[in-house]
Amino acid sequence: MALGLLTVHFLGLAVFAGASFGVFGSDELAAHIWAGLISVMLVVFAHTMSYFYLVAMTSVIRKALAGESGPAVLVDDPRGAALFAKSRALRSRTTPWALAGMGAPMVAFILGGGAHTRAFPPIVHAGAAWIVLAGCVAAAAVVGLALLRQNRIVEAFQLAAAETRP
Repeated sequence: MALGLLTVHFLGLAVFAGASFGVFGSDELAAHIWAGLISVMLVVFAHTMSYFYLVAMTSVIRKALAGESGPAVLVDDPRGAALFAKSRALRSRTTPWALAGMGAPMVAFILGGGAHTRAFPPIVHAGAAWIVLAGCVAAAAVVGLALLRQNRIVEAFQLAAAETRP
């Protein structure tokens, strides 16, 4: 799952960069608008799904410790509590980045609509797009590393649970 989400992150960033650099036909406004719309949808989808994946995996570990999803595993083992704490901390540190990765591209797209209707100069949209692209690259890096770390936490939890089962 994490690799699929990382793929969507990179695909969204590639299309966003292409729209920002004018790769999709800088002379054609329609191509730029479509590339911007598709990239915003991909980036927002990737950050949303990544955030909910981190939330869900933390919840799965919590339920396994409490015995809500079958027999409780690692209840008295300190490894279970430590892995749950790591998962929660990882989710907490990643939340602001995921939310920024969801909101910032939408702002750039909305500013593009304002530039198209001549509500303000196009340089405002262009500047926002460059800043948002840099921020989205940073957010994708933070969230991507969190996805990979979460995979390691879940694998460690599964291994520790398998060791304690009779």
